[in-house]
Amino acid sequence: MNTESVATPAPAQKTPAFAKTDAEFCPRPIQLKHILVPIDLSMKCLKALEYAASFASQYGAKITLLHLIDPADIMGEAAPAFFREKDLPTAERELAQIRERHIPSDIPTGIFVRHDAAANGILIATDEFEPDLVIVATHGRTGLPRLFLGSTAEKVIRSASCPVLVVREGERDFA
Repeated sequence: MNTESVATPAPAQKTPAFAKTDAEFCPRPIQLKHILVPIDLSMKCLKALEYAASFASQYGAKITLLHLIDPADIMGEAAPAFFREKDLPTAERELAQIRERHIPSDIPTGIFVRHDAAANGILIATDEFEPDLVIVATHGRTGLPRLFLGSTAEKVIRSASCPVLVVREGERDFA
């Protein structure tokens, strides 16, 4: 019985990025010019807004507040347009009040209200506005509520075109 063994070459070893020496690794400074903050008008979003205002102040960035009204939440998909449109001015007023109370006046802030499902609307906004960072609050749902409602934060993290910071209401502060 004649057996022939063929040696397979060992795959080329790649050096992991974290194995670089100090001389090879040179991190670039973070530059935040635009922060997108989706707001659902609940108290849970205030912690995300607090982080956004702090980052904007530190980096000289502008903030875009985004509120999404899910059309399915307004009398279902068959709701006439005039019923859906009347919620826009109300939401804009509420966002303006939040901006006035929680964001220093020297931070440039834009307000946008749109009709769309939360995760989809946030992802569209990241493509449109091209923010450097999205800061989103999480409601921390678990079990059946999460199964049925999904996790907006998780969907945004998986598909956003920029970094996403997820903040819980009870999150500890950096200081």
